[in-house]
Amino acid sequence: VLSAKATPPTVFKNAYTTVETRVLVNNLPAGKVRVTLTYPDRPDGKKRDPLVEEIAHDGTSGPRLVTFVAKMEQPGTETLTVTAEHIPDDPNDPRKDTRPENNTRPVVVNVSPDKAKVLLVDGEIRWEFHYLHTALVRDETMETTSVVFDQPRLPNVPEEGARKMALPE
Repeated sequence: VLSAKATPPTVFKNAYTTVETRVLVNNLPAGKVRVTLTYPDRPDGKKRDPLVEEIAHDGTSGPRLVTFVAKMEQPGTETLTVTAEHIPDDPNDPRKDTRPENNTRPVVVNVSPDKAKVLLVDGEIRWEFHYLHTALVRDETMETTSVVFDQPRLPNVPEEGARKMALPE
């Protein structure tokens, strides 16, 4: 494993980060390269299933790019582990990985327990406001507050009726 990088390196709880991994395959017979992203153990003892990608290796040397999208569920500093393993087509081929110690690389991701705070301000309720507000409220990583200056009124409700129905002024 040449490199492993999380983008972004800091995320909110229950958000996703992209882990780009570069794997260098040199002087190995044709086969598959299984690249695995492993999550750390949880404090409650439960384990998350690792993410696995397989690269078809045709026998030529060179770097390969593997991308994982990982959901970060535990707040704090999480150390993910990327591991590459060569699986030859012919198990009797004498060429093997002579440096297995470089097949693993850690990736550190900071997970914030907070939520992104969004203030949505508009002069009046329009379709765009409604669409954006609905999308932001559905996102569990965001805390959304909205302000509308000109409140919508029902056409046949006079001011006195609006006060009785407790509509905002």
